[in-house]
Amino acid sequence: MSTVAAAYTTNGSYISSVDQRLYKQSNLLGSWKGTMGGKPITLKVTSIKGSTAQVEFDHGATKEHGTATVSQNTLTYGSMTIGTKNGTNGVMIFTAGTTQQAYQLTKDTTADQPSSKLVGTWSGSDPTTGAAMTFNVKSVDGKTAQVVATAGGNKKQTGTADVMNDIVRIGYTQISSSDGKTAHAMYKQGNQYLALTLTKQKPTVSTTA
Repeated sequence: MSTVAAAYTTNGSYISSVDQRLYKQSNLLGSWKGTMGGKPITLKVTSIKGSTAQVEFDHGATKEHGTATVSQNTLTYGSMTIGTKNGTNGVMIFTAGTTQQAYQLTKDTTADQPSSKLVGTWSGSDPTTGAAMTFNVKSVDGKTAQVVATAGGNKKQTGTADVMNDIVRIGYTQISSSDGKTAHAMYKQGNQYLALTLTKQKPTVSTTA
């Protein structure tokens, strides 16, 4: 049976399960807003792959695109180091020579949460690996969702899942979708992680005479 390495994945990102479990690196993803010198700034972390991240930094006069370095639960881009413990509030340390200045950041969840696309019933199977899943996202409220998930021969999971950008995750089962039509899914069965593609079921429309 084919397996995939344990990982926390979303569009353009690949975070190892170890880094996700220990440091919650996915919390760094998204648009961070704050002020520097009385002027608004925005730092958007668009993707993380291993020890690097792609970022966009807008500080009014110019907008920069570049590669940052990721270490544990912090990200360093040029003279700036950003860290967060909860994925909602963060701190940016700006270093100039031997001087450091701290700035408070807040994640703009409304700009990076395509939650409505995740709502619905997703299903699919892979006859090659034997993987199969049905994942019903009943509702999304900010960073949590109410779900019912059945994956392979595992026990049905019902309850509150975590939402991060285009990912919904409960336990060791997750789906991610950017278009609201197809989703990449992964779940743990025994000591193996299986991956497959799901499609969203069209809602049933009933009519009465």
